[in-house]
Amino acid sequence: MLFDAEDDDDFFEVANGNDDVAPVKPHFKDPRLASTIISQLDIEKKLFDLLTGDRPPQGLVFTGSMGVGKATMAFRVARFLLQQHEDTMGLFGEPEPRAQNLSVLETDPVFHLVASGGHPDLLTIERQIDEKSDRRKASLSVEELRKITPFLRKTASYEQGWRVVIIDDADTMTRSSQNALLKILEEPPPKTLLILITHRLSSLLPTILSRVNVINFPALADNELKAALKLHYPQIVEKDLANVMKIAEGSLGRAITYAKADQLELIAVLSMIFEVLPVVQWTKIQALAAQLGTKESEDLLKTFHEFVVNFVQNYVRHAMVNGCDPEPYFACLTVINEGMAKAQLGNLDKKLVVLGAFDALSKLPAAL
Repeated sequence: MLFDAEDDDDFFEVANGNDDVAPVKPHFKDPRLASTIISQLDIEKKLFDLLTGDRPPQGLVFTGSMGVGKATMAFRVARFLLQQHEDTMGLFGEPEPRAQNLSVLETDPVFHLVASGGHPDLLTIERQIDEKSDRRKASLSVEELRKITPFLRKTASYEQGWRVVIIDDADTMTRSSQNALLKILEEPPPKTLLILITHRLSSLLPTILSRVNVINFPALADNELKAALKLHYPQIVEKDLANVMKIAEGSLGRAITYAKADQLELIAVLSMIFEVLPVVQWTKIQALAAQLGTKESEDLLKTFHEFVVNFVQNYVRHAMVNGCDPEPYFACLTVINEGMAKAQLGNLDKKLVVLGAFDALSKLPAAL
């Protein structure tokens, strides 16, 4: 449990009724394993039409918030293109029906090769792990991007086959990395597709954007998000479901994280704390800070940060709609984000992130 049952104050003894929730399915951990999609069906149709048209694109940018299905769709596209679509005959000599969407069966050898990272015609570029910090590096290095050219020079594993490159976190590319990529996009070899996944479209050079098709992935609608959560967490109670959807903001990836038992407990505790703001119950906050300040609670600290940012951003929107001064809320967000950034770099005790956030929250106007 996140909070000790023997705590003198029963404030932390939150019963969420969700201890026996089914575990998250593996394919939410790795988009390579996702065999089905729950949302973004309009985007799939658009991509299917583009890829099966007379002049399929050789560069795509998938952009949108984190957790809305961009990486899942990228690997779905890769499997579709890498599957051999030869003119084969059915059991009784009839032509095999043409594909109607990007789906590839889990029993198809291509599916397993892509899932394992072993397909010879697929190259995935992503930020590398820093050996010292054991975290992903802040940016995609030019050395990683330089792997693309020799890969595309190779002959595809079957005649007239595609070669696909997926570049994750493309918004973290340095200027040198983007220039290296630009040279490839200027004259890509035939039957190749580069897919860039980015959370911040503005980070890409205009010259890159002019050479690709940009596909915007919207946040999931409430009914889509709710259906996905109920499908994979069938025993989640309505109160927890409402809390998760409120802060997930249309991101299935974030919602899946928040629906875990320890995350739900934290969210329930935070909801009670925030109900009485700007009054801050420091005894309870100090207990919370002690719990979130441990190395084992890094994921929970991240959720704490996202919860607080979501709370303040709602006040920013409310202030702007009602003609009030949003500056105090922007100042509060700055303090909260700077504290989290320092903690991630190891320059600030994680307990101080929590205490600093509530100190900033306590200085907000009592009402708009």
